Amino acid sequence: MRKIVYPFIFLLLVFTACREDPLESIDRENTADLFLYTEPGTASIFIDGIYTGKNTPDSIINLNSGNYDITFLLLGYQDTTVQLILEPGETRYIDIKMIELY
Repeated sequence: MRKIVYPFIFLLLVFTACREDPLESIDRENTADLFLYTEPGTASIFIDGIYTGKNTPDSIINLNSGNYDITFLLLGYQDTTVQLILEPGETRYIDIKMIELY
């Protein structure tokens, strides 16, 4: 009996851990997607002054529509900020050429 129960419990835990939380539904009609690129790459990405934990190139999916300041920081380059108004359902591609400091 134990030989049958333990694998069943293990599989149950694996499958329930992998599924999305049903309480955390995303309203795709009110979100937007951002695809962010810089030249050179590896610039840190900030949204409204908060570090996202991401570096270019990267994407931010299911961002609530609205107004945002997107800032790119890279050592040796001028900080660059882009002001965006994201509409519901929009997909936006941002490609920034960073200006090198002298």
